[in-house]
Amino acid sequence: MHGFPFESLVFAALGATWASDDYMESFFGIDAKQSVDSGHKKYKAEAGIKDVNVSLTAGYPMTNRWRLGGKIEYKRLLGDEADSPIIDDKNQFLVGFGISYHFGSKIRWRNFNKKLWSHNTYQRRHNGIR
Repeated sequence: MHGFPFESLVFAALGATWASDDYMESFFGIDAKQSVDSGHKKYKAEAGIKDVNVSLTAGYPMTNRWRLGGKIEYKRLLGDEADSPIIDDKNQFLVGFGISYHFGSKIRWRNFNKKLWSHNTYQRRHNGIR
């Protein structure tokens, strides 16, 4: 058993991303100069929901300080982002792996939480709260 605050964890998430006019125009719009340089038609991208996504993230503590992690994510581009001439595929996939190191105290969180719970229980009983 590790003293790290979390044991092996897996998170699933669903989401959507909204983007402003400035963001959409910066990343997905094509102005007159860019049109001449690239051969793509001019394109104005406006604010809106740019994608929906689903992801799965997992982590495993190897020691109190070291942790392995990974993530897989699928995004479906929508609206002006998906329609931009610079986008080749509306389906986006991400896979990532990492390792992290925890700086700071070597506190044993499981024991700390037990002591904190015991202290709170004592305080409630001492003050007549059940």
